[in-house]
Amino acid sequence: SSEIYGDPDPAAIPTPETYRGIVSCTGPRACYDESKRLGETLCVTFWQQFGTPVKIIRPFNVYGPGQRLDDKRIIPDLLSAALQRQPIVLHSDGRATRSFCYATDFLSGMLHVLMSNESGEAFNVGNDEEVTIRQVAEVASRLDASGALPIEFRVSGDSQYLVDNPQRRCPDLSKMRQAFPWQPCVPVAEGLARAYRSYLAETSVPSPHRHLQGAGV
Repeated sequence: SSEIYGDPDPAAIPTPETYRGIVSCTGPRACYDESKRLGETLCVTFWQQFGTPVKIIRPFNVYGPGQRLDDKRIIPDLLSAALQRQPIVLHSDGRATRSFCYATDFLSGMLHVLMSNESGEAFNVGNDEEVTIRQVAEVASRLDASGALPIEFRVSGDSQYLVDNPQRRCPDLSKMRQAFPWQPCVPVAEGLARAYRSYLAETSVPSPHRHLQGAGV
């Protein structure tokens, strides 16, 4: 997972696989970050000692149709608000950045790695389109042509909500591009429109006034 990089130094953005990360081993996110780092250590150890053909993939914020709308991640939260025509709520100032990878791009990259002979190697798999959380919220607010939703900035009830939260996240995809005929193809605005339409298709709430924006699925 890209979580192993923690909160990278700005000089390490985009972040290559060689970057060792800045991770707190005692903070509120430690159990998640450290479990990912341990997982990679175990994989490499089994490769080195037993020749187990392991592949290590570091996903960067994958999203798309089928993701649970109540899983508390940022994209499902934004799409849930858009679907319910409720205000977009951010529990931060929206300046932190992420690089969101649409599911089809990620699956294609993952299959390239899994079907290769690159055992014991780590690969970033994501999209290097770095955007702020506020920019993504603005795109989500305009997914429905019936009118843009307001964006509200609130303080989370969890006092540790933003502790150790990465300020920037963007993968260096040079290794993937050099090793495989692969390239992320779906920009975040198009991916959000596709995901939004997929959720609309699954709902039975009649909305005769809706006219969707964006490219085809």
